[in-house]
Amino acid sequence: MRYSKWLIALLSATLLVSACQKKDVYYLREVLKNYAKCDVSKLTILAHPAMKGDPQLPNETHIKYYNPDGTVKRIRTMYFGIFGDYKIYDLNITYQGFKAIFKGKVQNYDYTSFLEEENPVNFDAAFDPKTGWVKTINKVNVEYSAGRVIKFGNFNLTYDAKGNLLKMLDKTKSGAIYTYGTKGAGKNLFYAPIRGTNIPDVYWMVDFLGWAPIRSKNERLTFLDADPTYNFDPEKYYTHQYDNKQNLLTYDTEPTTSKYQPKLEWNCDCLRNGAFYK
Repeated sequence: MRYSKWLIALLSATLLVSACQKKDVYYLREVLKNYAKCDVSKLTILAHPAMKGDPQLPNETHIKYYNPDGTVKRIRTMYFGIFGDYKIYDLNITYQGFKAIFKGKVQNYDYTSFLEEENPVNFDAAFDPKTGWVKTINKVNVEYSAGRVIKFGNFNLTYDAKGNLLKMLDKTKSGAIYTYGTKGAGKNLFYAPIRGTNIPDVYWMVDFLGWAPIRSKNERLTFLDADPTYNFDPEKYYTHQYDNKQNLLTYDTEPTTSKYQPKLEWNCDCLRNGAFYK
């Protein structure tokens, strides 16, 4: 008896749903559409050594922890400065219907004043019941058209014909501008958050969580910090490296003055919204 590819995908999806105890009403449709991708579960950004021979030290780390049903239950984000300052976010996530509730704390140490603070963090996110994509997070609205994010808060997003994000700009023309090559099609691409722009932190959180279709289709060549008051040089990306499942593991950046090297870890156990989860 000859089965169609669609039926095989359906049977595979059904087995995954059983094994991972899935409950999402839109889950099966998303599996059939995107059942061959993995989810980035950890990102470590290694700073460029200050001097030749010095070790590369992590100055930023993002980690996701999972519930048995595949949803993310916790995010831990750590930023480390060169003078010993740091900021650590530890957020637990619970789900109520089509809402996600973030509760946790942020620890902040300022080396200039030698003060360490700990403050509570509490905000919500809401999802579109039809698509499963996030529509608001921490009071920032997300708008879609033709399966793409076209507005994130005050920023308008535009794309090339392949679906790569070209520009993310607000009314003052501040934000980010990207260029892409032809490589990377069909691979799982995730790029580290870019600090220093006025793009809200929840945008990078949504990207890391995989809650909106904003990841690149091709390898990124450059990033430009768009600022109407200052002409920055573009940041270049090169030496992309992948694992045997075509997940992006690492890449390098230039110029050397701001060089860093992200290290990615991927989870390929169970699916949700086109990404695998534990």
